[in-house]
Amino acid sequence: MRIKNTLNYKILEQLFSITRQTWSKWKKEDRKIVNLLETYFNDEMLIEFQNTGKVSKLELLKQIEIHTLDSNLRNLTSFQRRLLIYIISVY
Repeated sequence: MRIKNTLNYKILEQLFSITRQTWSKWKKEDRKIVNLLETYFNDEMLIEFQNTGKVSKLELLKQIEIHTLDSNLRNLTSFQRRLLIYIISVY
């Protein structure tokens, strides 16, 4: 299990347009957004998102996943590709 970060209240106040008291209340209520942010994000990531609308570490991860998926799709046989397209279209 990951150790939770202690996030800077000022960043959270700006990002969510809330007060420190609201964040503390959300924390006591065990809201999932608090758990998500404190577990997987740090102040640098939140500031970057606030300034650019993106988090470079997550963008890089997304590109790696897309590249891996693309590589895996190239290795499929014609039948496997058609079957995958059919499954995706059904769901």
